[in-house]
Amino acid sequence: TDFGSLRAASGTAGWGWRFNNGYRSFSGGAAILNTWQLTTHLRSAGSSYGASRFFLNGAEVSASSSGNPTGVPTNLDTGIYLGRGRGNFGPLVGNELRIAAAIVMETSDVSLVQRSEGYLAHQLSSLGVVTALDSGHPFKSAAPTV
Repeated sequence: TDFGSLRAASGTAGWGWRFNNGYRSFSGGAAILNTWQLTTHLRSAGSSYGASRFFLNGAEVSASSSGNPTGVPTNLDTGIYLGRGRGNFGPLVGNELRIAAAIVMETSDVSLVQRSEGYLAHQLSSLGVVTALDSGHPFKSAAPTV
């Protein structure tokens, strides 16, 4: 079963961490079709669903609702599905999703996450990702330096 597995969801239905034994949704609205956006899902290892955070184009989005916020993912499966996932206890389902880049990090350090967002945005500037960054993002006007 997939009980306790963790999914970061971004799409026309909204934004959130979704899992079979709970969820955390964010109030940032739905994805804009055919528009590149930078989404960051952040959750420290071992933390509860309620500790999940979400950033859209570099700006943190407030949580709007959650279910089972004190629960912690229990599935130890190391598999990762990018662009598809399992339905509620069902088979793999696909998405019409275009991913320009993905970074998976073992950190909850927001400044490191912002540096990574800035790096990606400037690397993908031809797609308009830099212009999508929030005006308050520390790397909106210039890429981070090493």
